Formats: sequence, structure tokens, C-alpha cells
Amino acid sequence: MTLETSLDYINLSIMNLFYKNKIFGFLLTTILIMKCKQLSLKNIYMASFVYLIGTFFHELTHFLFSWLFTLKKPSGFSIWPIKENGYFIFGSVKTKKEYLNFFNAFPIAFAPLCLFFMSLFVFDNFFIFYTDFFEINSFSIVLYLFLVTTLLVNSIPSRADIRMSFYKGSFYYWTLFIFGIYVLVEIEFLGVLYV
Repeated sequence: MTLETSLDYINLSIMNLFYKNKIFGFLLTTILIMKCKQLSLKNIYMASFVYLIGTFFHELTHFLFSWLFTLKKPSGFSIWPIKENGYFIFGSVKTKKEYLNFFNAFPIAFAPLCLFFMSLFVFDNFFIFYTDFFEINSFSIVLYLFLVTTLLVNSIPSRADIRMSFYKGSFYYWTLFIFGIYVLVEIEFLGVLYV
């Protein structure tokens, strides 16, 4: 066995490990990306590079939901990080206070949760669409793991998002609304089940 054949075999083995056991690759990549993000916080330029793609998707969901729920274009959109009071702010979407109310503050604040569902979609369907155009190789596996992990990690609302969700009691209204729908669905399901 030559060195080239050995390297091809190792490369194929690693690809099979990640392709056949997606959860392992997904967890490993998540840990690596989170560690890179943690290490990058020492330098604003490194942090801006590491956080840029995820911040774009996170802030884009805020922007779209703000536009959808206020019917007004947000007044600002930024994905360039700044350091404020010893903390990095990686991005922001500015929505005027007069447009926020109990109905729209919660959905705008928790809009990044949509990225969680996008990550599940990519997790389940990436290779279905990818193989229509390209062959599966090391690059495709790295791209797949990167996309799923980036979407998942950036689906978590920030502290500022959580604070905004409580504006004018929006969090409480939406919690009651979602719980009410859940109860109605359960009652309907149980009613159909026992009739």
C-alpha cells in the first residue's frame, strides 16, 4: 500500500465517520465552533470574522420579523461588532419604540428561533439537494456541518432579545396565547379520541 492510497483510505474513513454518523460530526463541529468563538473574544477583529456569518442570519431574522410585524422597515441594521461597556455587540436591528407593542415585541425578539428549524431542515435535507448537483466529498461534509452548526448556534436569542420580549408584556401575552392553543388542541384531540 502506497502513501497516497493510505491517505485516500484515511480520508475516506473520516468522511464515512461524519457522513454515516451525522450526530457525532454535528456535536464535534458545534464544540469546535463554540470554542473558536470563545477564543476569538480577545480581539474584536478576530471576533468579527468568526461571528460574521451567524450574526448575519441572526440579525436578518430580526429584520424580517420587524418588517413583517410592524409593517415598517427597521431604521437600522448592523452586523459589524462593537465593544460597549466591556462587552461585544455583534449586530443589531433598530426598530423604533413607537412601532413596538404587546403584539409584536415577542415575535421580533424571538425571531432567531426560526434558525433552529432551518438547521433541522438542513440537517435532514442537505445531501438530498447537494447530490443533485455535486458529489459528496470532504468539502461537502465540512460545509454541511458548518451550516447546521452555524444556524443552530445563532438561533439562541441574546440577552437583549430576551429583555425586548418583555416589552409591554408581550412575552406574557404570547405565552398565554400559545398555552391556550396547546390546551385547545389537546382538548380537541382528547375529545376525538374518546368519542
